[in-house]
Amino acid sequence: MARIIKKRIHVVTRNEIITEREFFAGQYPWRKWQITLFEEEGGRLDDNMPFVSKVVFRLHEDFKRPNRSVTQPPFTVEEEGWGGFEIPISIFFHNSNTRPFTFVHDLRFDYNVYESSVDVEYEDISESSSSDEDASPPREKGRLARKTPKLSQSDSDEPQTERQNLPDEAVPEIATLLGSEDSNGEMMGPVRGGLGDNGHILHWWTRAADTTSAG
Repeated sequence: MARIIKKRIHVVTRNEIITEREFFAGQYPWRKWQITLFEEEGGRLDDNMPFVSKVVFRLHEDFKRPNRSVTQPPFTVEEEGWGGFEIPISIFFHNSNTRPFTFVHDLRFDYNVYESSVDVEYEDISESSSSDEDASPPREKGRLARKTPKLSQSDSDEPQTERQNLPDEAVPEIATLLGSEDSNGEMMGPVRGGLGDNGHILHWWTRAADTTSAG
């Protein structure tokens, strides 16, 4: 008989400035960033979230491959860019009776490392006992927040954008392009824009292809 299992999934975001690259437009540093999903109870990245069949990260359309599908752990995406934006993330389960869970993650550069979490539910149709732990293989103790992979040397030449902390008097009127999904799962259309607290630029999209080398 199927039972409902509840899990808390943590989302850890890391970024670091690429000191070898010149600032975009003379003021925005290029960064290497990474987003990793893992279970609350921790474990090794190579057997993380065994109940998940894939995770889809929907990046901004300026990327050559905006929809990034990861079908095995570690469930992580890594890129380079100078801007923050909102990323719809969909979690798919091995049990096809459970609908994918989608949430929006805010990529920002206020901190080098920050963490958020989401709660998910899925049906377990195995014949295991009632213990929640029976649904997953044994795990090492400890938080994966300390075990996420280090940021690697990126081989991507895909442009990206950034949200910067600027004084109010230095911030122009900003237009935002935040993609919504069409029936094919593609990003489309401007939605909203403006300034957040303390002069944060909210999702300021601009193409930066001319700042990266071809090839």
